Amino acid sequence: MDINVNMKKKVYTPQQAASAAFFGGPIASTMLIKKNFDAMANFELSRKTCIFGVVFVVCLLSLLPFLPEKFPNYVIPMLTAIFTKLIVENFQFKKEEILMSEDFEFHSNWRVFGESILFMLLFFIVLFLSFTLFSLLGVVK
Repeated sequence: MDINVNMKKKVYTPQQAASAAFFGGPIASTMLIKKNFDAMANFELSRKTCIFGVVFVVCLLSLLPFLPEKFPNYVIPMLTAIFTKLIVENFQFKKEEILMSEDFEFHSNWRVFGESILFMLLFFIVLFLSFTLFSLLGVVK
């Protein structure tokens, strides 16, 4: 009975991470980048990703009530997706590198889709709670 102990680690491609960031928001972006660093055993950058992600989400939530009403809805998701893709490509790997690697393989697109939906719901809950807090504090009406 020979068990294959040389299993490949699952990671997210730059496009998968960018798609999840666009649809799932900044929490999805943070978590997928973090999971890739974990798969690479780069726990220092994984920890820093969590810290920067929390700071980014807090700053974003603090900024949202003050954006003009005519501000285009697609700008923030698009910028989040672009920066997520750049981070994965420059600090982790490109899809071609994953395909050629003996250590890694990428997650299915269905998993990325499901995680995007879950992180979108989580972000909406956090967004709702932050706007409720802003309303209670009198920051927004």
